[in-house]
Amino acid sequence: MARFHSLILKQGRHWKKQLVYQMPLQDFSTKQCRKLALDQKMAMDDMCLKRTEKALGVGAVKTGLTMPASCARCSVPMNVGEMAVFALRSGPDFCWHVQCFVCCEDGELLVDHVYCWDAEKEKLYCSRHWSESLKPRCAGCEELIYVGEYSQAMDQNWHPGHLCCFFCDESLAQQRFVTVEGQPACVTCYDKKFANNCENCKKPIGPGTKDVDVRGNTGMRSALCALSQSVTSLC
Repeated sequence: MARFHSLILKQGRHWKKQLVYQMPLQDFSTKQCRKLALDQKMAMDDMCLKRTEKALGVGAVKTGLTMPASCARCSVPMNVGEMAVFALRSGPDFCWHVQCFVCCEDGELLVDHVYCWDAEKEKLYCSRHWSESLKPRCAGCEELIYVGEYSQAMDQNWHPGHLCCFFCDESLAQQRFVTVEGQPACVTCYDKKFANNCENCKKPIGPGTKDVDVRGNTGMRSALCALSQSVTSLC
């Protein structure tokens, strides 16, 4: 019984996590966003209206098919009497196995069967990925970028000023940075926290430079110091 209870709790946590992920509040309400300019608010309102009127729906589970069909995702034939999920937005020609009613982007089950249907592509999305198919999302604030300029780095999109060092929060706009375990870091923080120090000059061996193992794996020198020592030894 305790094991069963633990399983239910685990599934409940996963459901909640997926609900928050698939339907971000900041995609639906300006109150959940940072202060939006008028043109941004208007663009958001237009997108919300488009989602509500043309894409958003809740899948309906039919306990028994009355005629043979084919699953829209896996193409496996479905027999009369089988359970299937229908999406009103897609029309009567599409149905899915319950386990196939997933977002086309990441293959995750659609929480509570809430979906967004793209009629042109004939694809099923969660709300998050439907929105991202139309607008880029800022990796810094998790809000959609409705209008205006934005930058791209680390295969992600960023509002102006939102690309910051993960460790000190300094803006990385128009300056060199490195990634540490998938997070952006300024060169200063990288030197302080992660760089090897040259055994000879004691300075950090920064990103983009080479270090040389001079004593088995116990001593590191910058390539410049190692070269200088080599030249000196030849004199």
